[in-house]
Amino acid sequence: MRRAALSHGIVDISAHMLPDPSDSWRSHLAFGAVPGPDGTQTGDIDRLSVQTVAAQRFPVPPDGPGLCVSLASCMNGLPRRHQDESSTMAAAFLAGGASSVLGSLWLVRLHATALVDLLFHHGLRTGHAPADALRQAQLWMAGPVREPPASMPADVRRLAAELLNALTASGHDPADPAFWAGLVVVGR
Repeated sequence: MRRAALSHGIVDISAHMLPDPSDSWRSHLAFGAVPGPDGTQTGDIDRLSVQTVAAQRFPVPPDGPGLCVSLASCMNGLPRRHQDESSTMAAAFLAGGASSVLGSLWLVRLHATALVDLLFHHGLRTGHAPADALRQAQLWMAGPVREPPASMPADVRRLAAELLNALTASGHDPADPAFWAGLVVVGR
């Protein structure tokens, strides 16, 4: 994470968010296998807790807007125990030195989140601030015509089209706010 932060100014994390209802500091991102419906786990799980992240001091690129963290996990921006609590994974990254964090307030659907994330990164790449990049991605999802931007690299454009097709093929309308309104940027 430190190398990506310093060399690119953005860190993407795709993991499962596992809350600890008794202590938000112990809530963590899980990388690898997660508990199944019966509670059994397959394989090892690497964990990254809210407490560990908040204690970090991430390097910040000398040029540019600072470190942006994109969390592709469910409910990483919402406290699980008390609504006025601030110890979320998104807040932990801000405490660790990130200038902005893309997080989610509710359970997210894989294809929709991946599509918004691609559009968000495209917005960052074209010079938008994180909040503006997310706004543009959300407006695109809500709009009546959804053609991946021509300014995207061809392979990313194809992936965006595949994700959009997968979402609509499963009977979901990308304009439904449930798929994109829960994504928020905190920080600057």
